[in-house]
Amino acid sequence: MPVDEIEHVAAAANYVEITWRGQTLLHRATLTAIESELAAAGFVRIHRSRLVRRDAVRRVVTLKSGDFDVEMASGAMLRGSRRYRGNVED
Repeated sequence: MPVDEIEHVAAAANYVEITWRGQTLLHRATLTAIESELAAAGFVRIHRSRLVRRDAVRRVVTLKSGDFDVEMASGAMLRGSRRYRGNVED
């Protein structure tokens, strides 16, 4: 799968779930390892357990708590933590 088709990556115990084109692949790796591999391709952390491809982000909605939701190109809504807010701001 081409890296530019990956939309987001989520931690799942000792695995990561890689989502692209509405499909999910379970891959044995840590989120930190995947983050270091995908950083050059425009992936950023939005939560301690989630990465997104910045180019696939449609909009960011800030919540009263300071956390935020990210709407992805596929329509998926993902929760981000205020700690990582700066990673998705332009």
